[in-house]
Order: sequence, then structure tokens, then C-alpha cells
Amino acid sequence: MSEAAVNSHQQARSPLVAAGSTAGLRGALALFLLLLAAACDPTGQQRVIPISAGFSGGTGVAARNGGVAGMAGPGAAGQPPIGAGTGTVVGAAGIAPPAPTAGRGVPPPVTGAAGSAPPPVGGLPPFNPGTDPNRNQVRPGQICARVAALQCAAEVHCCTAPAKTLDACTTQMAAACKMNAYLDDIANNNVSGYSQAQTQAVLDKLEQYATACDPNVTLWAAQPDGLRAMFQGTIAANGTCKPTGLPSVANYGAALASCTQAATHACLFTGDGPTAPPQTATCAARGNAGATCFVDTNCKDGSYCLNPQMKYSGGKCTALKQNGAQCTTDTECASFTCRSAVCVAPTAQTAYCVST
Repeated sequence: MSEAAVNSHQQARSPLVAAGSTAGLRGALALFLLLLAAACDPTGQQRVIPISAGFSGGTGVAARNGGVAGMAGPGAAGQPPIGAGTGTVVGAAGIAPPAPTAGRGVPPPVTGAAGSAPPPVGGLPPFNPGTDPNRNQVRPGQICARVAALQCAAEVHCCTAPAKTLDACTTQMAAACKMNAYLDDIANNNVSGYSQAQTQAVLDKLEQYATACDPNVTLWAAQPDGLRAMFQGTIAANGTCKPTGLPSVANYGAALASCTQAATHACLFTGDGPTAPPQTATCAARGNAGATCFVDTNCKDGSYCLNPQMKYSGGKCTALKQNGAQCTTDTECASFTCRSAVCVAPTAQTAYCVST
């Protein structure tokens, strides 16, 4: 995402900016965010990525109107409401990605022999995630910095024409994560159930995918065990997940990430939102096509939340689109990749070129 796009996105930020992920590595952390990562696509258009199956997120920075990370909430006094989004990615060498799920299957990533990395892809520099054996053991306050470091190291390794130097990319992506995904702030909210152990597993997997420049990182990030897995939640099925504290992106993002059974339940808001707090919020069962939704994680695998007005109860779960179909956001596509208004198969370039 270019600097101009970042500036444009911040100025035109709509009521719901995802906190949780970007398409591929690009999807800004999908808290999924779980968490909710919000970012702009190459054309400067806002998109939000769902973070976890239950509240939305993604990989990288990304997204559109709904994923959990994808939650939106009223902004500070005098400001429009915004939401959080989720991001990207994943698993340590030797750790296989989850089995394919309905709608977005994730083929196993390409890896070298156990404990070793495959040779550099296409003659590009080798992937350098760092040498500290505890590098992925991060606490709240360190998440965005580490994710940015991995995203940009992957760009150096996989992207044939990165737009920025490693240092410039890292600075840009860390800032985007803090301003749009709020991963560290959400992790600091106890209701989100932040897990340092799960976060390490997520970052280890991200290293595994990046080592092989595997474009399936884009699909992996959209799964419940993608970036969203950093947040295990604390609210049981059918429990109340209404945001607490001052209306803020971080508090709303934490609420969207608070359900414990993310594969089957997600926090569903009701009310006229997003200009006012939700009337109710419940860890409700994810719906089939046609069901009411607020963000993508409110819908079962194989569908997304069509909610252009971002009303708390105004969306409808809609079947994901196949390659070749017209699209406006990554999360509409089964491939999780929308380019030039068409759903396409992900490539190393769409997944790992994050600073362009």
C-alpha cells in the first residue's frame, strides 16, 4: 500500500475500519484479528478482513466490511466510528497448516526438510526472520512490531520489486498496524483472551509460509487458526460480548474477538450502528447464507457478510465468489484475492508485496 494510499485511507476512514489483517501478508493482521486489521488495497479502497471464525481478522493488512477484526465502533468524541481489522499469517517450520475448511481450503505450504529452509525463491535474498530462538514470544505492546518485521522480511524474500527498503517497509507496516489494526491494544483488553503461546504458533507459521513464498498464506490467514488465533476469547457461546469502557476501536475490536468458540460462534451486534453503541451483543452461532450479520465472522465458512452500510443488523451472509467473478474486496472471494475488480488465485506477489 503506497504512502498516498495510507494518507487517503486515514482521511476517508469509514465507520468501520477492520482491525485484524490484510490480504495475504497485505491484509493487515486479521485479528485477525483476529484481529481486525484495516488497510487499503492497491487502489486506495478500504477493505476489511475477518480475523477469526467468530470475529474476523486476516493476514497482513487487509480488508473490507466485515471480519472480526472487522469490528467497528464509534470513534472518539466528534469523530466517526471506526472498527478494527485483522491480519495475516503464520506457523513454524514443521507445523502443517490446518485442514481445509469449507469455502477457503488451505493447501499445505511448501517446505524444505524438517528444520531446514528451502533454497531462495527465484534467486531472491533468503528469508531472514531473525535468529533469536524466542523472537516470536511477544507480549502485548510488541505484536505490531514483530508482525511488521516478518511481513517486510517476507517482502524482501518473495517480492520481485519491493517499493521500499526493509527499514522503510518495517516502519510503515508497524505504523499501519498500530493505527488500523490495534492488535496491541486489543491484546491488552482481558476480554479478548490474548494468548502468548498461540501468538507464537501463529508467527511461527507465518515464518513457515514466508520461507517458501507460499501464496496460500492469504487463505490461511483467513481461517480461525490464522492471526485470529492470537485471541482465544473469554465469553462462552450465547454469552454477552457487548463492548465495555469508552467507545473505541480497541474496545470494540476486543469485543468482536471475545467469543471462545470462534469456529462456530461470533460476537453479533444489534442496533442501528455504527454511529451509536450496539443495543446488544451476543456470542451467537455463525449463520448460513441469508442470515443477518454485522461482520464476516458472523457467517459460516464459505460466505461473507454483505453489509455496505455497516449497520449492526444490516448485513446478509452471502456465498463467496469464485475466480473470475467481479469483486470489490478480497473477502468476497473464495481465494481471498481481488485484483482489478476480479477474484483471482493468490500469487507470491499478491501475498507478499506489502509496501507497494
